[in-house]
Amino acid sequence: MISSRISEMLGRGASPIRAAFNEAERQRAVYGAGAVFDLSIGNPGAPLDERVKRAMEELSRDMPDHGYMCEAGYEWVREKISASLEKRFGVPYRTKDIVMTAGAAGALNSTLAALLDAGDEVVVIRPFYPPYTAFIKNWGGVPVAADSDLSNFQPDFASLEKKLTERTKAVIINSPNNPSGAIYTHETAARLGNMLADFSKKFGHEIYLISDEPYRELVYTGAELPVWAKYYGDSVMVYSFSKSLSLAGDRIGYAAVSPYAREAEKLTAAIRIAQGICGYVNAPAFFQAVAGMCADVEPDLSYYRENRSLLYSKLKELGFEAHEPEGAFYIFVKSPLPDERDFIEAAAKRRLIFIGGGAFACPGYARLSFCAGRGVIEGALGALEALARDCGLRE
Repeated sequence: MISSRISEMLGRGASPIRAAFNEAERQRAVYGAGAVFDLSIGNPGAPLDERVKRAMEELSRDMPDHGYMCEAGYEWVREKISASLEKRFGVPYRTKDIVMTAGAAGALNSTLAALLDAGDEVVVIRPFYPPYTAFIKNWGGVPVAADSDLSNFQPDFASLEKKLTERTKAVIINSPNNPSGAIYTHETAARLGNMLADFSKKFGHEIYLISDEPYRELVYTGAELPVWAKYYGDSVMVYSFSKSLSLAGDRIGYAAVSPYAREAEKLTAAIRIAQGICGYVNAPAFFQAVAGMCADVEPDLSYYRENRSLLYSKLKELGFEAHEPEGAFYIFVKSPLPDERDFIEAAAKRRLIFIGGGAFACPGYARLSFCAGRGVIEGALGALEALARDCGLRE
């Protein structure tokens, strides 16, 4: 018999994200791929950078070893990444602070496994990436949701303060944010760092700040992202090359423990051990090497920037209310209908596939991804005009 937890998940049916994927597949089978405008999944559509291609070609010819290695990953790769982080952000990360992982999800799971005892609470801030709650529960933790200010998607600090208790072990933040595209400001970073320091002192134990940063390089407004280790020492950055280098299916990322953390070496050792507990053993060897060779490669944002401009401009022109994304590759649109599910259904009738905000613990919205192919984005513009009429925004 399968576990009661998984049985319960099966009973609930497909998640909203999986349901959107299934609906897109169903419609493509009926109407053809070119007639369906799937804006649901955050699957990077930008072409591989030539430098990444060259690294892969070189390694395909000359990589001498594909065997097991230290659970933290190749030392030379971690050296490259720590040096890149220090050069870019001015924080003296060391090789020993880096653990290579199977994507940011692997880094987050390993970090939570290293930190949590049964009943420990982890605060997440709405809207948030849906798997956070499952990842926390994987390790006996209790997810606790705090609110955002929906006018700008910065944390609602009054809400956050109420959620911090003696059982709080960590707070997860995600900036640039999935699904809103918002970037936390330096003022937010300073206030959050001070709040966590005060509550850590009050409760007599560390509250760790876990910054989930897979979209760190995808910034369109010139905003300078806070470096969280500078604002709060007891922090862990989890990162993925999925989005910046268009390597989503290759599952390569890392956890970077702040060198300012009070128990930095102990926490890094725990994350290394957790790699095995999570079943990863070590991150994929080939793509560790790719990441090491491309540690300083910054993405060409022109592809996403143009998609963003096309989609956001059309939404505003048609009268939809949406937060202008500063980063990532999503637009969070307020539902023009009282029930977001009706909006998602109306969009599907126009062969537009969105994900409802309820999936991100923020009902009343829909997430539209602009990382899709240019043809999909351009085709969606006409379908949005019809949807605007269906929703009463246009005659």
